[in-house]
Amino acid sequence: MNPSIISRGTLKIAGVSGDGSGTMQLWQSYERLAESGGPSGKLSNNGYEIRIYEPDESRCDCHVGVEVSGGSDDPRWSLVALPASLYASFTVFVSKGYDSENATMDMWLRDHSQEYRQRELNGRPYIVECYDERFDGTKAGSVVEIWIPVVKVNTKAT
Repeated sequence: MNPSIISRGTLKIAGVSGDGSGTMQLWQSYERLAESGGPSGKLSNNGYEIRIYEPDESRCDCHVGVEVSGGSDDPRWSLVALPASLYASFTVFVSKGYDSENATMDMWLRDHSQEYRQRELNGRPYIVECYDERFDGTKAGSVVEIWIPVVKVNTKAT
């Protein structure tokens, strides 16, 4: 599987944060919070899940929510801001399982290490899952985009 390389500006995601081993509970908390009124400056209905790993993958922090234009005055909403970046964007079919392409993504990073390296946030690797209009967990053709932030490696000859 070859990803698309996409460029995104700064992403500001307003939502809820917690332990990555409890992702379903985080989404449920987010949905309850959203029912009481969304965050100010909401840009779309796309959902985002940011997974930030320890370098040895012993722990994963997770933040779920929606993209906003700025910060929120409402203390119930936490904000995670990601820097502008290139992303290797992989399309994953939910019916095959969310982790069905993990080996493929790892292989792509290894095979393209002369061109790209994974970007980190405060010394920790991260990924972004984007749930756009193509996502409907009840349908076989439902997809989620998994974005791996990458930095182009300097390939100038010396």
